[in-house]
Amino acid sequence: MGITKRHVLGIVLIAALVVAISLVMGLTQGKAGPKAAPIGQWVAGDHHNHTWLSDGEETMAALAEHAFTMYGLDWLGTSDHGAPSLYDPLGKRMRGINGDEDPAPASLDFWLGMRDLEWPVVQQVAADYPGKIMITGVEWGAPVAKDEGDAEAKTAILDGMPNSLSDFIYKYDYQSLDRSRAVLGITKDNDGPSGYVDAATDLKDNHADTAYSIISHPERDLRWPVKAIRSFNNAAPTVCFGMAGIPGSQKEPFRGGYDAIFDSKGRELDEDIPADWKKVDWKITSPARTYGGADSYTATLGGVWDALLSEGRHFWIFADSDFHNTEEEFWPGEYNQDHTWVAEFTREGVVDGLRSGNSFSAMGQLISELDFRAAKGSASATMGGTLPATAGDSVTVTIRFKSPAKNYNNATPVVDHVDLIAGNVTGMIDPSSPEFATNTTNSSTYVAQRFASADWTVDAEGFNVVTATISDVHSDMYLRLRGTNMGLGVKGQTDAEGNPLMDTRAKGNNTAAKAWADLWFYSNPIFIDVN
Repeated sequence: MGITKRHVLGIVLIAALVVAISLVMGLTQGKAGPKAAPIGQWVAGDHHNHTWLSDGEETMAALAEHAFTMYGLDWLGTSDHGAPSLYDPLGKRMRGINGDEDPAPASLDFWLGMRDLEWPVVQQVAADYPGKIMITGVEWGAPVAKDEGDAEAKTAILDGMPNSLSDFIYKYDYQSLDRSRAVLGITKDNDGPSGYVDAATDLKDNHADTAYSIISHPERDLRWPVKAIRSFNNAAPTVCFGMAGIPGSQKEPFRGGYDAIFDSKGRELDEDIPADWKKVDWKITSPARTYGGADSYTATLGGVWDALLSEGRHFWIFADSDFHNTEEEFWPGEYNQDHTWVAEFTREGVVDGLRSGNSFSAMGQLISELDFRAAKGSASATMGGTLPATAGDSVTVTIRFKSPAKNYNNATPVVDHVDLIAGNVTGMIDPSSPEFATNTTNSSTYVAQRFASADWTVDAEGFNVVTATISDVHSDMYLRLRGTNMGLGVKGQTDAEGNPLMDTRAKGNNTAAKAWADLWFYSNPIFIDVN
């Protein structure tokens, strides 16, 4: 499929010159163009996992053992819910609780549970894994709307721990019921609709370079409308810089745990699946579904993520496990992995790497390494970066990727094709404009070029390599990648153009086997800034 837009013309496959170009431009893993490679490394991690301290069913030690020893992660973030703790770190039921789900007053509000129980345990477990990194966080219940749940964001603060995060939970988590600190003059701000913006502003003012707050399962239950995402990012762009484009819970019957049902007016129906669920109008219930395992905000070509990128927002996507138990989720690192370039492998370095956008997300180890960059002359940019250009310039795009011989399902992942996706950047939407709340699309987004195995060669390092030329660049734009093991027009999986189809119960329950058979990867974008 060729180019159809003016600003992406004359894409030329240069298979015969790939190795030479790689040598001249220094396009090996982690290199930054013609100059010497920077000090740094690629690391794999996961920032969304739960233990006994909230509604998980495993200990912190079990999470770390699987993440680090069995599934090859370099760093692990914790994210127990901000609701009162029902268990201690070893899974023992805490005193005075009646009922399986009732957070009775005798349970421990999580601002205390994180500080007094989880923080010490994380330090103990981390000591058992020298050379690995653990980050203590919380899945913050963000008060986006009054009395509404499930607007969540994985949030961590590196400095002032554990008190900094404990104070944040107490003040801003809508699940935090305790008000005992009023006597100290601490006022709670956790009952929407502005509490989440106040919280983001707090993080920016006090922890701008040492915190992250990444939106969980953004479209699930329709709790994160685009207006809220824009407001969140505006309030703290160096902290609130991304969302889970590939959510966890990939084993659940509704893939990703996206199990809410809505009527034609967007009203949520009973959470229980109706007896006649096969008769449900799935076109009506399409909001809050995954597409090929990815959140529809990410998976929809020209959808919400593309709308945000069209504003020039440095707003990235990530993958996570959302691990609670082995029945509904994969262990951290087993299926979903984030790969991030870090200048230094420290806690601060990991957060800086996430913030930079130089990262990609993959399901089922479809790929394990990726070097995606755009270059003009001696200048180049990789994921999360910006390449300056002058109108009329030609830009060279190089894609180098590698898949492991076997993934953690003991299968050999094979990439069917890679899509180079392009879209125009037209500028930020003013919060006073109606489009701030209504603009959920970028009509300029399209697949600029599709590459299949016949289009790439293998270099000396074992990378599959393809190079394209974008001729006559004339306006600001961005480029991103999407790849899959699926072909075009696969029944129930992809449409004729290769876009992922909605994951629904109309196909039957999702299973681990189905998830392993349907693999995708997504890169973060490269921006091209045309003078």
